[in-house]
Amino acid sequence: MLETKLIFDQATNLSRIGEGDRKATRQVNDVNAVVEIVTGSPGINTKSLTEAVLGKIPSHNQGHAGKAIAIAKKLGLVHTVDGKNNAKLFHLSPDPAQAAQQQSVDTNARVRVGDIRDAP
Repeated sequence: MLETKLIFDQATNLSRIGEGDRKATRQVNDVNAVVEIVTGSPGINTKSLTEAVLGKIPSHNQGHAGKAIAIAKKLGLVHTVDGKNNAKLFHLSPDPAQAAQQQSVDTNARVRVGDIRDAP
């Protein structure tokens, strides 16, 4: 369910009512945290990535970290490569086949609220 938020326009000095969604905004921030961590540490394994995400997001709920990683993977922002001992190593997705999934993502690999709502 969408919520409302008050938006202040400094140019006109007026306020207006807009739509907001705290859950989707949190998920966007969590997914962006995943992308930032994988950018800084390519080849990071699942456990280390989960711990790093938990350290970066305000909610220290492991479910939120796991969901953010899964969404980043579904959106094609990151992909996994099999490592030693069945480890899944995360890398940014430069694969052209996944580029079609990244249409709604801007050049800085940032996710917007609409991308989260549309994710399967």
